[in-house]
Formats: sequence, C-alpha cells, structure tokens
Amino acid sequence: MAIPSRTPVRTIVQPDAVRTVEDLVSFWQGPFCKQNWDGRLDLVEMIDKEILAMCGPGDLHQQISGEFTAALIERLADDTVCCLPQAYVYLNSAKRAHQHASLVWMVVNNPDSAVLQAYIKGQPVLDAEKRNGTRHEVDLPSVVAANDNKFEGHLVDISRSGAKIVAKTNLLKGDKVDVVVPMLGRVAATVMWVATSSVGLAFLGGSVFGA
Repeated sequence: MAIPSRTPVRTIVQPDAVRTVEDLVSFWQGPFCKQNWDGRLDLVEMIDKEILAMCGPGDLHQQISGEFTAALIERLADDTVCCLPQAYVYLNSAKRAHQHASLVWMVVNNPDSAVLQAYIKGQPVLDAEKRNGTRHEVDLPSVVAANDNKFEGHLVDISRSGAKIVAKTNLLKGDKVDVVVPMLGRVAATVMWVATSSVGLAFLGGSVFGA
C-alpha cells in the first residue's frame, strides 16, 4: 500500500518530545493501521530515519522513535505477534512489554535473527540486517492451562525450545500444558521440572507462538 506524502518532521527539533510524538502519531496512525506488517515496518523505519536526521543520535532520538512506535502499536485492535516484521516493529517500541513479546517470538521462531542479536547487544534494532538455544530473561504475564486448571504467573526465561514460568501449580513432570501469553498467543508444551514456585517447560515439536 502506498504511503501518503510525508508530513514535515520539523517538530522534532522542539524540546517537547511528548508533543512531537503526539503530532507524529496523529498524522501516521491512519496509514499505519491500514497496511500489513511489512508496510508498517517500512513506515516505522522511514520515520525513525527522519527523527534521527532531525535530532541526531542520542537519547532524544531513541525516546521519540520508541514512544512513537509504542503509540502506534497500542492503536491496533489485534496485538498478537504473529510474524517477523511485526516482531521487528515491537522491538523498536519504548514499551517493555512490546519488546519482551518480540524477544520471546524471535527466540522461539527466529533465533538467528540479526535484529535479535542487535537487541541483545544493545544496538539499534532498526539498522540491523533482517535475516533468518540461548536463553533470555523476559518478564511477561502468562497463564499455564492443563485440563480444567489454569495457573497465572510470569514468563521469566525463554529459549527456542522451552521456557521457565514463575507460578504456583500442582503440575507434575510430563504433564501436557498450553501456555498463553498476551501479545504472543498460545503454545503447547510439556512440563520438564517443577519447583516450589516455578515450572520448566519444553515446547512440543512444531508448536510455536503465533503459528
């Protein structure tokens, strides 16, 4: 889908970053919501480059770009991460929950991504090359469902093959469960170990978030 004529990003030079973000979101919300995730990623990258050109590298650029991306994401009705371009967009958000949802999706679905490696190293993610089991710390609310029982907890550790969830459960090693995480959806897993307040899970073969 074609992107409309750009609005000048002259407000970037103003000290009021909040107003700058509001102005950008007001102009770009419509085009962003109407496109698929490939188009949304292109748009976010384009605006990020304009913000960088006006602000120069540094905290102000990162703040405005991240808050702009977060605000656009929050205006979408469906926020479940389901593809790589969407994960890239989420990773550029200033909102930690968006970043962690993206991190989990890429660890499970695309662990060799240069964007993921750039994020881990603290480098700008939008400048990284896009291409297709280290464990990574995250913090996302989650629900572990087994039969008719549901246990609320937090996803705190993720790798391509499994995860650790902090939750008090009555699960046993070998139990088959479904894990539901906001912005990621559902994945099937097997309980590998159980501790007092956490469980270790191995994802079932072929089962991934967003599939």
